[in-house]
Amino acid sequence: MPRLLIALLLSLLAIHAMARDCDPAHSPQLEDAWLSAGVRVTQPPIRLLYLPPGSREVFVHARTRGPGKVTYRWFRDGKRVIDVGAQVGDGAWNSHSRLRLPPPLPEEVRVQLIGTDGCLLRELTLAASAFVDVPQIRDAWQQLAGGDATGAKITLKLLLEETPRNTPLARHAQRMLDRDVAIAQARERIAAGELFLVESSLKDVERRLGRSAGDRAARTRIADVRMAAARETARLQSEGNLVALATRHLLETEKLVNGDYPLLREDAERLLTPALARAGDHYAIVDWKPTLRGYRLVLQDKRTGGALEVTPD
Repeated sequence: MPRLLIALLLSLLAIHAMARDCDPAHSPQLEDAWLSAGVRVTQPPIRLLYLPPGSREVFVHARTRGPGKVTYRWFRDGKRVIDVGAQVGDGAWNSHSRLRLPPPLPEEVRVQLIGTDGCLLRELTLAASAFVDVPQIRDAWQQLAGGDATGAKITLKLLLEETPRNTPLARHAQRMLDRDVAIAQARERIAAGELFLVESSLKDVERRLGRSAGDRAARTRIADVRMAAARETARLQSEGNLVALATRHLLETEKLVNGDYPLLREDAERLLTPALARAGDHYAIVDWKPTLRGYRLVLQDKRTGGALEVTPD
C-alpha cells in the first residue's frame, strides 16, 4: 500500500504517453471525432454506436485545430470504398463526410481520418447490432449514445432477469454488458476524475474481444476512450492535481477493500503518511473531517505552504 501512490502517479504519466498526435507542423490536430446518423451537430454530440436497421447513410464529424487537410477514408465490410478530402482552416474547425449505404446493410462500416502528412488521426468503426427489435436492447443502445452507462446497465440486467439463460438474446445482452457498457463506464470514470481506473477497465474489456464486427467496433471506441483519458491527464499534469487524484484513489481503494472509509483522522494518517513520504515527502496531512459524502482531507505543500483539498467528488 505505501508504494501505491508512486505507482498511481506513474500510471497517469503512462496514460499521457499513449497520446501520439500527428506532427502539428504538417497536420491539423484532431480534438474530437464521432459518427452520427445526420449532418446536424448537437451539443453534446449524439454519437452513433451501432448501425440501425434500415440505415441509408452515416456521417463522420471531426473537430480540428490548425490548417491543413483531413481525408476521410471509408470502408464497407473491410473493403475500401472512397476517400473524401476536406480542407480545414486555422483555429477550431468542424468538418464532416457522408457515406451512402445502399442495401443490404453492411455488417461493419469503418472510417479513417488521415492528416495532411498521411498520419492516422483517428479510426472509427460501426457494426450492425442484433436484436434491436427488442425494446430493451434498443433502449440500452440509446442510453449508451446519451452517455448513460448506468441506465444501460440496469436496462440490460433487467432484461437478463426475464430472459431464459443461454439463449441468443441472453448472450447478446451479456455481451453488451461486458463490452459496450464497460467501455462507456470507463468514459464516465474520466468525467469523474477516476483516471487510475480507466486503463484497467479497458484491458478487462480487451481480453474478451474477438474478431467479430462488434468487437472491432469496440476496439476503436476503446482507442477513443484512451485518447480522452490522455487529454484529461494532460490537463491535470500539475503535481498538486496528481497528488490529489492519487490520494483520493488510495482512500477509495481502502473503501473497496475494507467496506468503509477510514473516518478517523488517525486511520487516514496511518494509510496516507507512508505513501506521501515515498512520493517525495512534499505534502503533510493538516486536516481530516468526516462528512456526509465520506471525508474531507486537506494536504499542505511543505515547500510553498499552499493547501490542497481532497474529497470523494
